Amino acid sequence: MAGFAGAAERRSNTVVEHEGQALLDFPIGVVAADPTDARRASTSLRLPADLVERLHVFSTTRRLPPWRVVAAALAVLLYRYNAQESVDIELSIPDEETLLRVDLSGTPIFDEVPNRITHMSRDADAWDGPRTRVSLVLGGPVADPADLVFAPDKDVITYREALFERGAVERLAGHFRELLASAIAAPTTPVTELRLLGDVERQRMLLEWNDTGQPFPDKCLHELFERRAAEHGDDVAIACGAERFSYAQLDRLADHFAHHLRDMGLGHGDIVGICLHRSIEQAAAVLAVLKAGAAYLPLDPDYPADRLEFMVTDSVASAVLTDHDFLGRWEGVRTVPLDDLRAAAPLPVPFAADHDPEQPAYVIYTSGSTGKPKGIVLRHRGAVNNFIDFNSRFGIGPGDSVLAVSSASFDMSVYDLLGTLAAGATVVMPAREAARDPALWTRLLREHRVTVWHSAPALLELLLDAVERDGGGPLPLRLALLGGDWIAVTLPDRLRAVTSDLEFISLGGATEASMDSIIFPVAEVNPAWASIPYGRPMANQRAYVLDAAMQPVPVGVPGELHLAGVGLALGYLNRAELTAERFVERELAPGLRERLYKTGDLARFRPDGVIELLGRIDFQVKVHGMRIETGEVEAALRRHPDVLDAVVVARGQRGNTTLAAFVRPRAVDATPSDPVLRAFLAERLPQHMVPGVIAMVDRFPTTPNGKVDRRGLSEVELVSDAGEPLTDDTQRRIALVWQEILGTGPLNADSDFFRLGGDSFTAIKAMTAIDRTVPVVELLTHRTVAALADVVRRSDRRRGLIHRLTPGSAAAAVTLVCAPHSGGNAVSYQRLAAHLPATVELRAIALPGHDPGDRDPLLSFDEAARRCAEELAASVTGPVMVYGHSAGTALAVALARELEKRGVDLRHVFLGAAVPPADPGAVLREERAMTDRELYGALREIGGFAGDLGWSEVEPILHAARHDMRQAALFHLTATREEPEPLVTPAQCVFGADDLTTADHLTTHTRWLRHFDSVESMVIANAGHYFVKDRAAELAAIIRRALPAPGQG
Repeated sequence: MAGFAGAAERRSNTVVEHEGQALLDFPIGVVAADPTDARRASTSLRLPADLVERLHVFSTTRRLPPWRVVAAALAVLLYRYNAQESVDIELSIPDEETLLRVDLSGTPIFDEVPNRITHMSRDADAWDGPRTRVSLVLGGPVADPADLVFAPDKDVITYREALFERGAVERLAGHFRELLASAIAAPTTPVTELRLLGDVERQRMLLEWNDTGQPFPDKCLHELFERRAAEHGDDVAIACGAERFSYAQLDRLADHFAHHLRDMGLGHGDIVGICLHRSIEQAAAVLAVLKAGAAYLPLDPDYPADRLEFMVTDSVASAVLTDHDFLGRWEGVRTVPLDDLRAAAPLPVPFAADHDPEQPAYVIYTSGSTGKPKGIVLRHRGAVNNFIDFNSRFGIGPGDSVLAVSSASFDMSVYDLLGTLAAGATVVMPAREAARDPALWTRLLREHRVTVWHSAPALLELLLDAVERDGGGPLPLRLALLGGDWIAVTLPDRLRAVTSDLEFISLGGATEASMDSIIFPVAEVNPAWASIPYGRPMANQRAYVLDAAMQPVPVGVPGELHLAGVGLALGYLNRAELTAERFVERELAPGLRERLYKTGDLARFRPDGVIELLGRIDFQVKVHGMRIETGEVEAALRRHPDVLDAVVVARGQRGNTTLAAFVRPRAVDATPSDPVLRAFLAERLPQHMVPGVIAMVDRFPTTPNGKVDRRGLSEVELVSDAGEPLTDDTQRRIALVWQEILGTGPLNADSDFFRLGGDSFTAIKAMTAIDRTVPVVELLTHRTVAALADVVRRSDRRRGLIHRLTPGSAAAAVTLVCAPHSGGNAVSYQRLAAHLPATVELRAIALPGHDPGDRDPLLSFDEAARRCAEELAASVTGPVMVYGHSAGTALAVALARELEKRGVDLRHVFLGAAVPPADPGAVLREERAMTDRELYGALREIGGFAGDLGWSEVEPILHAARHDMRQAALFHLTATREEPEPLVTPAQCVFGADDLTTADHLTTHTRWLRHFDSVESMVIANAGHYFVKDRAAELAAIIRRALPAPGQG
């Protein structure tokens, strides 16, 4: 095919000196670029004769040589592949080799492009570079062939085999044919809109790969739950701590709440906030809001007050369901204590629930680039579609259980609760103290035989760190659903090593598309993968990879991922402009019009239709699965009076990133300190958005075009501050753990964990590796190697018996100390802790030998009371109250006696679910005569051992329970013989109306007068023996009535 070169041009006025060739960052090179491998291959361009003829006519009518039109088309092709507006092409025509630079800025029409070609002078240095060289050859051999050579006169493309796969080059040839034909046919078309894909390829990418239609029920989320409650009412719906609720019980409680919400006038069009810690009441509140027809807004109680205030105000919430600690927190918004709602008079059931799948179901707030979080409004229909897809695809149903580890403010929590309940499976909620403890997660997985793990990868890595260190046999998991962030290629095999027959699933998508839209089953991990592939669209979801002009990009070429389908959100709450910007309607092909969500993710298609995620187009990052707009963190920093400017970047590897802030102070002599800025941010942002590193800089590095070099900042090496050398094995052990987890160099005794880039997640990993018996909170307050080493040494010397279950608060006016029931542990009081006001600090007694895996010797009640009294006398200065439950009442009285002896300000003793036996000796004989199986049956009859525990798990609990029962009987036996001096502190007995063990309490509770001057009695209606767990709200109300009046200390 001769005649492409045309006549040589006189261009004396078009030669331009330049600094270097703009070597292309070509997107389809796939093989390792070995500079010594010069092997070449070729494939045919296959230019049709009629296209060549039309090219000549086109050139002649415009008085252009054909090579210039071909060069223009080639430049546009390369621009469409890599979005570089300045394209350099080496040109080789008879008797001449030169460099062409083509300016494609400003979206020209094709007719303008040939005249935008500039001949550059040949500078020897301009021909060297690490990226792709492309040349257009028209006649004759080339001495130094480029990486990619277009030779249309020979109808061929040649290329370096070390850089390109044959299939990619063949597709490139096809795209060149399509684009050249399109340009000649419609030269006034903008270059961004010229046809690139052939009919077959376009059909495949737009239609075949998005053929995902599947039927799903026209139901609301709560209706899926109600169907399961009707079919399997006795099955366990939720397990939280020691509490279990069946589907029927949960449905009744949700109906009860929903009735009262309706009576308050709440329903369609309302948004109802739920500001509660994980609990069964929280789950019932979610269902109640949905049943009433409103949408729920999750509000994490641990978020800063400013953040919660903004979310409640911005959402125009009609009400907030919460506890007494938050009463009156939000001016002008009705706050409804859930305790009061539960205690309200019952209304007729069942409740006539709302049905409108198109209505909003929930609002999730995510980080916003403008400095303010934005609320995303999701419909019932989208979530129902996704959850039905999950549950049917993986056979999730009765007999399965899911450990709910994600924060309620993170969209994965929606499936954990509502998706699990829609399947008829069991939601296992970690109690508050276990929410961030991977060792306790492991125990919960085994205790509850959890079969499904669903989280961001960072949480699974925390779990695996604990499992790999502690052992304990295979986990019961059969399915892992991982989403929200990059998945390390090693993670699937790590999990499979501690499970059997596990199915590992990678999930992708966005909150704006009902959590997940993309799915990829990870079978065998390919060692060549840089990351786990993103996957294919789920049922009734669609995915498109488009360029900036909203045109589909070829296979292998990066573009922005756009999502479509049933799952798309209604939009951003009260943000019409942002909704219009991110949710757009486009006609992608004749008859194919879609509403699209612009994700901001950079992605590409593989030849088999699988999507690969490459990164972000904007400055949004993900840290441990939580989406963060760095602009929001930067805006918060700039609000500090001593900060002139700030840039926030993500550091670390994909899937294991932390935030780093670089700050320019307003004045050299007024540089804000790291602790000052960290505290400032903590008052305004959630913990996961507070950077692990805050570094002061004089100026920000810039790229050649003058923009801040964010990539350069993300690679700044962190150097440990100068400090004292490490002095002992404890410090050295801590330093080695930090180095491994944070990826730092050698540390010293004054190295600060958070200044080195640590955050709340890496803190968990660090403390799990150092000493899992030391709470993570110790690292938050003892940040240096030396300070933490002191804590670890003290912990090694002696473990305390008393543990705080409520957050530390300056508002706490009284300390409530709780002794567990027979065989119980401190966790038994987590539900009670959640229902107490901020004026009460609850501390629970954790007796040695009462936790699974705890082999410490059991203590007598006398010794336990003495040690607890010593701890309290040394750590508490204000008023104290004591509560004991069942056999724990004996320990509570013994402790009260020790506290009075030490002069502690003891105000009240509560005695739950127990009366002193008439014949303690007979109780001892009866206990000794019972076999373990008989004792187990007796405890089950009064509500103990709820849940599915294996005998190996039951036996150690029974061993501890027998010990506690004997200790309580011995305590009462001693009292009948020695007649102790009555305590001056008043006592309050609390009984469950349905408790078989205290059925005669009206006449027998006075036996406590052996120990007290005065004893009162109260009864909780419809409560059994373990009301401390399943009637915690009512018990908390009784305790509140005994609190000192304000100002009485």
